[in-house]
Amino acid sequence: MSKQAKSLVVAGIVALLGMLILLFATRPGIGVLPDSTVYFDAARNLAGGRGLYCISGTGPGLQALTHYPPLYSSLLALIASQGATVETSARWLNVILFAGNILLVGVSLSFCRPGSFWLPVFGSLLAMTAPDLLAIHSVAMTEPLYLCLTFAGLLSLAIYLEKQRRVMLLFAACLIALSFLSRFVGVTGVGAGFIALLFIGRDQNGRMAFSLSFRGEGFRRRVFDAVIFGMVACVPTALWSIRNRLATGGASDRQFAIHPIKFRQIVSAFSTAAQWLLLGKVRLEVRFVAFVCEMLVFAVMATYLMRKGRRRDEVESDRRTSLLHLLTIFIVVYVTFLILIISFFETDNVLDSRSLLPVHFALLVLVPAVARSLYGRVPPASPARMALVAVAVLLFVSYGFRAARWFDGVRADAQGFAGRAWRESPGIAQVRKLPPEYSIYSNGVDAIYYLTGRRAFDIPARMVKGTGQPNTAYEAELHKMSDDLRMHHGVLIYFNTLSERWFLPLESDLKSALPLADLSSTADASFYELRAADKNQSVH
Repeated sequence: MSKQAKSLVVAGIVALLGMLILLFATRPGIGVLPDSTVYFDAARNLAGGRGLYCISGTGPGLQALTHYPPLYSSLLALIASQGATVETSARWLNVILFAGNILLVGVSLSFCRPGSFWLPVFGSLLAMTAPDLLAIHSVAMTEPLYLCLTFAGLLSLAIYLEKQRRVMLLFAACLIALSFLSRFVGVTGVGAGFIALLFIGRDQNGRMAFSLSFRGEGFRRRVFDAVIFGMVACVPTALWSIRNRLATGGASDRQFAIHPIKFRQIVSAFSTAAQWLLLGKVRLEVRFVAFVCEMLVFAVMATYLMRKGRRRDEVESDRRTSLLHLLTIFIVVYVTFLILIISFFETDNVLDSRSLLPVHFALLVLVPAVARSLYGRVPPASPARMALVAVAVLLFVSYGFRAARWFDGVRADAQGFAGRAWRESPGIAQVRKLPPEYSIYSNGVDAIYYLTGRRAFDIPARMVKGTGQPNTAYEAELHKMSDDLRMHHGVLIYFNTLSERWFLPLESDLKSALPLADLSSTADASFYELRAADKNQSVH
């Protein structure tokens, strides 16, 4: 068995170990976040023959699923049609995807450095213990599916660039098309692939490099490949957008507004990137100093090693750089896309470990591959080699320690709405006791529907969530809610455990704007109705 095959076998064993870790971590159940409730509802409706529709918090009946792409809910429906619940389907899907993503890191590093045994193993171990990867695979979200499809697509595209076999180009385009159907940010995979096909080719020495030549047969071939790739990758999502327009009158429900990226979002991005290195969640000033020191050390070490000559075998093994170029392009395209989205569509994106996870995943391949190239520039037993090995060991220990701490924190209870705090919520218990004819308004519509099956309506938003602009219809929507509460013996339920919903009015704002009377209260929620003497009164 070759060294490459042995390393992939070990990486596969690491992937299986990752499956076991995630199975034990999610033994209380898959985590359920607000977005998860939409995926679950759409999956149940699809499995029940009603199509990709979900409950709306703003109007009667079901609404077409447009805010999210269809692939994740469709997969859950497919698995659930075999007799499993959507929660169980999501758990097993994520467990399989976690193993796949761990192995994908190992395979990608093996592709970049086929002569290295330890590099794919090391990358797989980092992926298995990365706290942000563990966290996102433990909740029912679309990121695990998106990561698997996107980076499998980029790897397939790198193989095409190396081998020039059109079947790999079409395979890569199909994978990227599916990633686009799992998350709209999948368009970054399309953009990265399109740019790579246009500008990456072999130089005179046979190495993969950027080419700015716009003439000749080679350029025409690159343009043809890029067009074919882009068309295949975009057609499914284009068809989905047409379906959305026919169903709702719009391709999506996002609104355009200009709101440039804020300083706090830049700080959040820096804080997230710092956690990818040797420190976890420590005080910001400590993390800042440590991050600067680590980057200076890495820069000095890289500069020193870049000046070293390379042995012939190292030069030969460095020829497979197509994937490294692709990942670099992807990171630039992805970050640029996030900045544009924040500036024009989603002002509340905080550039946290979830939104920047694809960048971290790309770096789990890119950084070890580049470090291995630098490692090969110096002779054995040199201080520089020992320093690189020491950094790798420290990084693995840091990730392992944080992964163990994460595992200890989640294994006793499920996360989000599936956790004990919500399942045993006194406020939710009180909701279950309300007569079925009561109309309910709440800031926790998703929690109420997921945990009780009761239909509820959103309280009016003071701010538009995506744009951060004031809701010009706020007063009119308050009047409408007031009329509905009066005519249908309605109840307003305000949960005090959902403070992150900044776009909704505070409880005090509602009490000031409406003639509300205390109906009852629990440790986590307050129940109101219109005062009897004011049930004919409008909003003041």
